[in-house]
Amino acid sequence: MALRDQPYLPLYVQDYLTDEKLSMCSWATQGIYIKLLCLLHKSDPYGTILLKQNDKHTQNIALNFAIKITKLLPIDKDTLCGALSELIEEGCLTIQNDTLFQKRMVRDNEISEIRADAGSRGGKKTQSFAKAKTQASTEYESEGEIEVRNKKGGAGGNESDGFSAEVNQLYDSTVVLFDERTRPHTPKQIYDWHDTLDKCIRIDGYSADRVREIVKRMRMDDFWRTNFMSIMKLRQTNKQGVKYIDFFDARLKGSTRPAFGIPMVQRDYTTPQTSFS
Repeated sequence: MALRDQPYLPLYVQDYLTDEKLSMCSWATQGIYIKLLCLLHKSDPYGTILLKQNDKHTQNIALNFAIKITKLLPIDKDTLCGALSELIEEGCLTIQNDTLFQKRMVRDNEISEIRADAGSRGGKKTQSFAKAKTQASTEYESEGEIEVRNKKGGAGGNESDGFSAEVNQLYDSTVVLFDERTRPHTPKQIYDWHDTLDKCIRIDGYSADRVREIVKRMRMDDFWRTNFMSIMKLRQTNKQGVKYIDFFDARLKGSTRPAFGIPMVQRDYTTPQTSFS
């Protein structure tokens, strides 16, 4: 947004209060100065007032500006002319050729325009990059989805080529037990989750029902709900080198075998539990 379009005036309070040049002006002139700043804020170009040919009524340029400005401010031309002369003399305002301006406002506007231009060019580059990245990501995900679908026995493949129907069903029934933000979203994540479940059955010797029960119970646990955030944790090991699926299985069975140095406690799982702490 251009400075002149902003509904407020960027008044630097400390600079205003400590401006020695302005302090040399009378109180009346200082009051008129604020009015002039507001007028300059709405001017185009920003911070300037241009004296046109038909505004040149006298040889006194300050008076000419005063006559022009009295049409915009409720101040008589003589009072305004005196204030303008004082402000110009003290260097608070500047007249150059036929232009009255406030140096800092002009400089701030130049900086604002440079930043806006740089931001615009940078924004276009960012949008172009984001568009290209999104397109590439979409193409990659489409290819990945086809690969996962083929692994699952979809079009172009069958179950024997990858994961069995049992693994696919196990995935569908366990992924919903996790929060949306921790569920797999990319093709690789989806594949890794399927692969972990497949190995829990094929290598670790667990049935699909048992894996499902383990995941469900541990996701209900007050502690593990925030520490068991991925199916892939099942085949990771704890500090004692025990796979978490074995650790969870023993916990649910009420094993007295120590885990993390703390003996398990036998529990009755005929009644639904909300915590296993």
